[in-house]
Amino acid sequence: MSTVGQIEIITQERVIKLFHKQLGYKYLGNWEDRGGNANIEEPYLRPYLKKQGYSDTLIDKALDRLRIAANNAERSLYENNKEVYGYLRYGVKVKADVGDNFETVHLINWKLPENNEFGIAEEVTIQGEREKRPDIVLYVNGIEVGDITIEVIQKNIKNLHLSVHPPTGRVRISAPSRMALDTIRLYAISKLGWIRKHQTNFKRQQRETPREYVSGESHYLLGKRYLLKVIEHAAPAKVRHDHDTIELYIRPNTDVSKRRAIVDEWYRSQLKEILPNLIQRYEEKMKVQVAHWGVKRMKTKWGTCNIAAKRIWLNLELAKKPLHCIENVVVHEMVHILERKHNDRFTTLMNTYLPQWRQYKEELNRFPLSHVEWEY
Repeated sequence: MSTVGQIEIITQERVIKLFHKQLGYKYLGNWEDRGGNANIEEPYLRPYLKKQGYSDTLIDKALDRLRIAANNAERSLYENNKEVYGYLRYGVKVKADVGDNFETVHLINWKLPENNEFGIAEEVTIQGEREKRPDIVLYVNGIEVGDITIEVIQKNIKNLHLSVHPPTGRVRISAPSRMALDTIRLYAISKLGWIRKHQTNFKRQQRETPREYVSGESHYLLGKRYLLKVIEHAAPAKVRHDHDTIELYIRPNTDVSKRRAIVDEWYRSQLKEILPNLIQRYEEKMKVQVAHWGVKRMKTKWGTCNIAAKRIWLNLELAKKPLHCIENVVVHEMVHILERKHNDRFTTLMNTYLPQWRQYKEELNRFPLSHVEWEY
C-alpha cells in the first residue's frame, strides 16, 4: 500500500499542532463535510465585530459591501481581490443612516494584532465551479487569509524540491525517502511567504478562454494576434498564415481535439524553424554545446535544462510569444549549463549575454496563459 496519503496526513497534523499549540490559533475543526464553507465566515466575523463595539446596522452594511466586492461577477478576480484587500487593510466606510456621518468598520485590527482572533481549519470543502478542498485554511476574525494544500512525495532523490502549480497554486514537495517529516514540515513553513507570492501570481495571471478552433477566434503567433479561419476540404489537414489570418484546413466533421492537435503540431513546427539559429548563436557566444533540445507541453515552466546531459526542453506555448521572449527562455536554460543555481553568478551571466532579460521576462509573464484542464 502507498504511504503517500499517510505522509500527507501526518505532515498536516503537525502543521496544525504548530499553529494551534505554539502560535495560539484556535482550532476550528475538520470542515470536509461542513456545509456553507466560505472565504468570509460570518459566524466568526460578526461576533468579533460586535465585540469591537460596532452596531448591528454598521456590521450588516459593512458585510454587505464586503460580499459585493468579493463576488462581483462583472469584474475580474484580480479586481475583486484588490477591492477586498482595501477593505481588509483600511476598513469599510459605511453610514448607519442616511443623515449620519461615515464610520469605518475595521475588519482586522492592524494596530494591535494580538486583539484579532486567529483560527485554523482543515479539509475545508469549498463548493463552486471547481470544488476545492485545501488541507489547511488560516482565518483572521473569520476571514480567510491563506490556504495551504501540500502534497508530499518521498522518493529516491538527494534534495528537497518545492513547486507551486497553476491554476490554483497547489503546493507539492518532493523529498528524499529517508528525510524526517519534521524536517519537511519546517521547510514548508519556512517557505510560506514564497508559496503565497507564487499563488498570488497565479491568481492574477490572465487566462485564455477555452479554444474551440472555429472561424473568428483569436490565436497568437510570435506575439502577434491572428484571426482563425477554418476551411473544410477533402485532403490532409494543414495550417498556414498570412499577414492577419491563420487558416486551418481540415476534413469535414473534424472534432475539437483533433483540430487542437493539428494546430499544436503547426506551432511546434514554427518553433523548430526558429530555435536552431537561436541556439547556435548563443552556443558561439557562451562557448557551450547543447547536446539535444526539444519542444513539449509544460504546465509550470517555460523551459527546463538537464545540465548533465546538456539537454533543454522548451514549452510549446512559446510559439505564441514574441521572438525576444523566446530568446530569453533559450538563454536562461543555456546559462544553466554554466551555472546550475539562480545565484549571483547566474544573474551576471544573464546580464552579459542578454542585458534586457528582466524586461523580457516581465513581458512574457504578462501574456495570458492558455486554457488548460489541469490534473494532478
